[in-house]
Amino acid sequence: MNQESKPVAMTEEARKERVREVLRAASEPLGPIQIAERIGEAWCMWNGSGFGSAVTPLLRKVGAKKTSGKWSLKAAPVAEVEPGCVGEMGLTPPGVMSHARWEQLKAEMAVPQQ
Repeated sequence: MNQESKPVAMTEEARKERVREVLRAASEPLGPIQIAERIGEAWCMWNGSGFGSAVTPLLRKVGAKKTSGKWSLKAAPVAEVEPGCVGEMGLTPPGVMSHARWEQLKAEMAVPQQ
């Protein structure tokens, strides 16, 4: 076989990105065979069906979470939401604010205004 015309093998990073795309598009957690079938490329298929053992190591590497044999991407961390009004100090009582927000307000008030 002519090595110059031989197709270049897909890199591990490209495979990881394909797995991430499938998990992002999924509305519910998927099993490794389902993920492989949705990708549908030669590296993760065997005799026309999904080859889950080709996908499983990549799932671990992309940081997917396994629950009851199904995989999903971990949820992004949610920013701390402060109870009460948002924006200006307004009607939000100090007892409702988080400690970090209260410290920030005290620091802002300590700066002399011009």
